[in-house]
Amino acid sequence: MNPERRYCELRTEGRTFEGEALVYGDEAVFSWGRERIEPGAFAPVGDVILNRQHDRKTPLARTGGGGLELNDTPEALRIHASLPETEAANDTLTLVRAKILRGLSIEFHATAERGEGDLRIIEKARLVGVAVVDEPQYPQSLVQAREAEMRAKRLRTIRGSIPAKQALECRCSPGDCVEAVFESGALDDAIDPEQAKDALAVVGEYANAIGSRKRRSLRFWSDGEGGLQYALDIPDTARGRALLETMDAADVIGRPVVDAGASEFVLEAGRATYTKAHVRALTIGPTDASAGWTPIRFKSGAGDDAPGAAPQRRRTRLWL
Repeated sequence: MNPERRYCELRTEGRTFEGEALVYGDEAVFSWGRERIEPGAFAPVGDVILNRQHDRKTPLARTGGGGLELNDTPEALRIHASLPETEAANDTLTLVRAKILRGLSIEFHATAERGEGDLRIIEKARLVGVAVVDEPQYPQSLVQAREAEMRAKRLRTIRGSIPAKQALECRCSPGDCVEAVFESGALDDAIDPEQAKDALAVVGEYANAIGSRKRRSLRFWSDGEGGLQYALDIPDTARGRALLETMDAADVIGRPVVDAGASEFVLEAGRATYTKAHVRALTIGPTDASAGWTPIRFKSGAGDDAPGAAPQRRRTRLWL
């Protein structure tokens, strides 16, 4: 999986670079919401390479005696780099002095995160690189870079919801269940990145996966009323195009795939009432059992997208 990137300020003097690769507390703003990295998220800092424009073919310095020093403080992640006498280093210095390269960009893999509404908070991450880049030092420049990358990989973004305290028609096990009700907060596990880290969006079956929580093409957050909202980036694939064609022809619903063994519910008179629902996936498609569900819609406008089972029990998945 490609690392994520963030940009900040760069200063140079002689053959050295120094700057704040990341100021903690700053928030980046995307179309799907906001993001913040917590102080200490990169501790301990391991082997990190400084390069140019995220090109590992142009290494400039490295931690562990290779001229790159990282100072991770509660306020910021700071770097100091002494560049060697190489063609790549000389070209980089020339571009920096000409103000063509103007910033630092960190590359990382998030390993622990949580959500607060539309705010993604990165608690732990593995720092894999720092690059000297041409992006401006302001957060808005990150939006431009990230949005261009996202547009190139998706057709559209769709949004839907799973309401709380409302009867939802379904055809699922166990027994003769024909209705499901999610109590307020029953779906909160889906918001926790650790609880729902492997959640998929599928068209009909798992073999037809169209998005995932792990790749952040599927995102969950609270609707503020005890229910769950989600957004899904539709990939530019045959399956993605077919789904959009289906949406032109009929209403499409997103229904949760619930792990019964990790959930808590009461089944009475054909209705399953959940106080805790462990969501394993969303199945996306039209259905003739749609009472109570709100059809999926296309996302509109920037900012319109936020961001344990009992032992010795056999787990079954409920397709609502």
